[in-house]
Amino acid sequence: MSGFTGITEMQAWQAGRSLAREVYRATQSGPSHRDRAFADQIRRAAVSVMSNTAEGFGRSTSADFLRFLDIARGSAQEVKSLLILGEDLGYFDEMQAGAIRQHLEASLGRMSGLQRYLRSTTEPSRKRVGSAERRTSNVERRTEAP
Repeated sequence: MSGFTGITEMQAWQAGRSLAREVYRATQSGPSHRDRAFADQIRRAAVSVMSNTAEGFGRSTSADFLRFLDIARGSAQEVKSLLILGEDLGYFDEMQAGAIRQHLEASLGRMSGLQRYLRSTTEPSRKRVGSAERRTSNVERRTEAP
């Protein structure tokens, strides 16, 4: 098979999904849950990572896909910033923060690998996602947190 049949097969999207699940898990109860505005903001940012990866995948060109991956990367940085604030405010214990951070770094690593591949394609007007994921798999594994 030359490519993927759907977004759920992409490691970058899977990592974004894991990040969103972890953020939801950490904000379901406790101090972060009581601050609804904070919980809503960090949740929306985490969901944006996977959603923009999916939307980019659905576009017809590598350039469009890259644009949406850039948006997803910005959302991941927003999660990182809110995580730091949440730690400062005592909203997350060390274990929760560590779990979110691990998923966040994995997501950023997978997006970076995919972006590098898409930028290096010889046909920037054509999306080659299937081969992108296969070629970036090894890169992504090297960028994962231990």
